[in-house]
Amino acid sequence: MAPYRVLLVDDDVLQLDLQRDILADASYFIDTATNGLEALALLERLEFDVIVLDQGLPGLDGHALCRKIRGQRQHELTPVIMVTGNHDAASVEQSLSIGATDFLWKPYSPTEYKARVDAALRMKRRTDRLERPETLFMALGQAAEARDACTGDHCERVSELAEAFGEHLGLERSDQVALAQGGYLHDIGKLAIPDRILLKPGPLDEEEKRTMQSHTTFGADLCGSLRSFSRTLPIIRHHHERWNGEGYPDGLAGEAIPLLARVFQIVDVYDALASRRPYKEAMSRGEALAGLHQEAIRGHLDPVLTGSFVKFLTKDAPPARDDREVASPAAQKATLLIVDDDRQFRNFLVDLLKDSNYNIQAVATGREALDVVERGPPDLVLTDILMEGMDGIDLVRRTRTVAPEIPIITMSAGGRLTASDYLSVSSHLGADATLQKPFGENTLISAIESLLRRSRDAWKSKTVGGSF
Repeated sequence: MAPYRVLLVDDDVLQLDLQRDILADASYFIDTATNGLEALALLERLEFDVIVLDQGLPGLDGHALCRKIRGQRQHELTPVIMVTGNHDAASVEQSLSIGATDFLWKPYSPTEYKARVDAALRMKRRTDRLERPETLFMALGQAAEARDACTGDHCERVSELAEAFGEHLGLERSDQVALAQGGYLHDIGKLAIPDRILLKPGPLDEEEKRTMQSHTTFGADLCGSLRSFSRTLPIIRHHHERWNGEGYPDGLAGEAIPLLARVFQIVDVYDALASRRPYKEAMSRGEALAGLHQEAIRGHLDPVLTGSFVKFLTKDAPPARDDREVASPAAQKATLLIVDDDRQFRNFLVDLLKDSNYNIQAVATGREALDVVERGPPDLVLTDILMEGMDGIDLVRRTRTVAPEIPIITMSAGGRLTASDYLSVSSHLGADATLQKPFGENTLISAIESLLRRSRDAWKSKTVGGSF
């Protein structure tokens, strides 16, 4: 079982020691605070799976602290167990009403204490799985496509081609990922469109058109709560805008249409022209490109980007998927994210790897690293474990939630525990490799290359198998 992070809050040091002893095994990482302000400071820096707090804290008491915890969006679903010596039912009712998920009466037995904590942790893990919705959203996008049998594998084709076009344009890797996601998510809003309109064989009346057009705003609203989709949202909302301002939903024109939406809609239109539908045969590449050119002349598409797409498809486009070896991101120049709050060692790693065939990003904190991962995943993360704020253990756990397929290497020279203990815990949490400081250049390069090869092989296997 992967270790859980538990925050214990009690002004009685003996009580803290007792609780720590009850949870003293490899399943838990324990942090402690002796008052509400210390607890809030820890909650600002770290993510916890469960919080156990004493109701009778001095100053900011347990009830007031619980209210503040529930007022922070990042902690609104974190289980809170209130510990109290007050057996008054009204006090228990008050604790539950302000957001505590469970309570313990003093004195308690170790067995009862551990059982309550474990139950809260199981609930948190289930919540975390529900908060990892990217895969579900991709499946919903494909479900929306499946309702319209006319489109075939449109999502998959557009996803691959849009990502390749983005690379041709020299867009950042995170934008290329957004274009690939857009292939699956751009029409997710059609889940809200009734079959009588979506599948209507004849022309739509004005009211039905308005309903159909609402799929763009519904889809953007549906995906808008996920930070990892932030770059994809403009594609979902604006892929039906037109260069001349006659599109929907916002009637944007020219460069007011977000760039990724303009890039994506060209690929989307091209695929519609080049694919067979029940009411038409597929156009040849030349015919589809001529049709795309006409769309640009009519003012529907960005003329400059359309010209770039024609050049891309006629000169640089790869052969059809079945006739070539799939090129994965790991087969390109890989991007490594280095995370260490020791500036000297961070610079040492950058210097060590600068002559290798990698793009290097380096940040000082786990929070900065997680932001990079959420904006556009690197190909590999190399992180220290002991850092201020979000440490490497938290970063591994959070990265596994946000981007589970990124290879992660953890590093440690030890601290309160030995280096091997820290590295063992990080491995349980999902690190793919561990390095004990100090290590040599050959050791580091070997670990990186091994994980990148494994990632490339896994990506290639999934793509050839037809999954995203």
